[in-house]
This record gives sequence, C-alpha cells and structure tokens, in this order.
Amino acid sequence: MSMPMGGGGSGSMSMPMGGSSTSTSAPAAAAATPVSAPVNPLASSVDKAKVAAYCGNPDAAKTAACSVWKACQAAGDKAPAGICGSTAIAALACKPSVPVGAADLCAAYTATCSSDSTKCVNVGWPGMWSTDAVASGVDSICKEMPKMAGCDKCMPSVSATKGTTCAAFDTYAQLCNDMPGMSQCGGWTAMCASAPNAAATFPKLCDGEAMAAAKVTFNASAWTAASGSSSSSASTSPTATPKTGNGASSSVVFAATNAMLVVVAAVAVALA
Repeated sequence: MSMPMGGGGSGSMSMPMGGSSTSTSAPAAAAATPVSAPVNPLASSVDKAKVAAYCGNPDAAKTAACSVWKACQAAGDKAPAGICGSTAIAALACKPSVPVGAADLCAAYTATCSSDSTKCVNVGWPGMWSTDAVASGVDSICKEMPKMAGCDKCMPSVSATKGTTCAAFDTYAQLCNDMPGMSQCGGWTAMCASAPNAAATFPKLCDGEAMAAAKVTFNASAWTAASGSSSSSASTSPTATPKTGNGASSSVVFAATNAMLVVVAAVAVALA
C-alpha cells in the first residue's frame, strides 16, 4: 500500500501485507483537460499599474489578492481572465472592504463595477476566501498540527495580525496541498474546483495529486452565480466548514488509510 507523503503526495511509502508486498501507486494528478470559464469583457479593464502598485507594498503582497496576482503572473498565457484580470484581482482586494493602501485601486474597481450589479458578473475567483478567513484557516490547522511544513512561517501570530506576518494564502495552499482531507480546507477545495485547469495553471496553489486525492475537479457551475469576489465561502469561518462533498470524501479516504496502517502495524508486531 502506498500513501502520499507531504508536498501534495509527491512521495510514497510501501508496507508488506500478508507476507507479500503490494504497492498501489499514488493518485494520478488531476487531468489538465482544456476547460474554460466565462470571460467578462471588463475582467481586465482596471489599470494593471494600480494592481501592481498595490501589490508592491510589502504588507499587501501577503494578502490573498496579491498572492493570486503573483500566481497569475507565473501562469502567463494560461491565466484565465476571469480570475487573473486586473479587475478580478481588484475585486479580491476590495471586497468586502477597502484595505489600507488600496484606495486608488478600489476607486478604479468601484468606477468600473458599481453602477450596475450585473456588469462585473464572472469577474473574480468563485469560492475564494478572504485574507482574514485564510489566516484563520492557517491558525486552526497549525494549532492542531504545529509540526506541519509551513506552520513555522506564520505562527503564532497569523490570526492576530490578519495574515500580514506571512503570506497566509500561500501557506494555506501549501498546508492543504499536503493534507487536502482536513476540514479547514473547504476554501482550498472551492477555489481549486472553480479554476479551469487549476493544477496546470496554478500548481503551487492547487497541486494536481492533492486534487486527485480529494477528488476535486473543475465545477463550471461555480461561475453561474459569480459576481466580483462575492461568494458564500469568502466570509465562512474555516473551522465551520462542513465535511461534505469532496472534503468529506477525502477525509474518509485519509481516515480509512490511517486505520489500515494501525492494523498493518499490529499484524507486523504479532508476526515479529
């Protein structure tokens, strides 16, 4: 039996069972089948220089909006406009409130989108959690499992400082890539499920093997109600995320695997 170990499941561990060695390969990475999301003509209408100026601030650079902006720059031509366009990034930065240093960017976003609530439909990343919610998710995970890789970057003050002491969004993605079955990873599941070709476009945020293990695939319906960065997940408390859907499936898989390892260990001791 093989289990993905860390790094979104890049390694494996094999254990002999019943006198013979049986090995099962790690889950295959999420398929990069070309899919697309609706593209709003206004997705890139906000001046990109305003996004760059805001994200150039050291504290702003650690926010969810600017972490996505950085990932979008790395994605290049693969970056979907609905998620990576300048208006989409502004939507992430400016909702539900205008953060410090973003007045100029948010004024441009308001001028583009506020006159008609339908104008900026399908602009933003559906399911995306706010920086505060992500920081709370990191705090919850790392208090439960402080030895997880990445926790040392943010603890112990990530919640108190609302994520400004570290790149909480990047850390949250790292933690959920390593253990996608955690109940606090509902935001990661929603985010990766709503991004077309997420594993290929945003490999550091949505690891392909982790998505496969959690059975996370692209959900086009996430875009039907998308408007700006508004989402029921954006303000949801990470600790209140119910273990339903994909999250529940992956949690069951991890729990069953752990139980099997206990049995195997007991058999090995008995046979020794």
